[in-house]
Amino acid sequence: MATKLEQAQADLTTAQAQLEKIKEALEKANAELKVNPKDANLKKKVESISSNLKKSEEKVKACEETVKAAEEEAKSGSDKNGDDEVLENKNKIRLKVVSKTGNPSYFRAGLQFSNAEQEVEVSEEVAELLKNDTWLSVKEVK
Repeated sequence: MATKLEQAQADLTTAQAQLEKIKEALEKANAELKVNPKDANLKKKVESISSNLKKSEEKVKACEETVKAAEEEAKSGSDKNGDDEVLENKNKIRLKVVSKTGNPSYFRAGLQFSNAEQEVEVSEEVAELLKNDTWLSVKEVK
């Protein structure tokens, strides 16, 4: 249980550090663009970094949600005995998911998706969230 929380916190720390690096890179690129506002390459660089910033912000939000869920799970104090695990598996749904964004990665509900089909097992709530996402193609596996 604690390992899940620790892993989620480590992922969040990494995502936040990456977000800060991207913010710094964007500030530098904007400063360069102010010096030379007609440089098309700099404009593309700023657009690219801005796009990466949005993705990184989404990743941080997803990691924060994962940490909150892990904390709530830890607070509930449910020791994972056999009965809990059987009940937990009954509430899980298997899905085949493909990102339709065209980007190499897409984050939703603390999960990372790509252009390649990926099979995931998630709770009913997360499954509903993924099914309602317009940027994902989701099929339920029986």
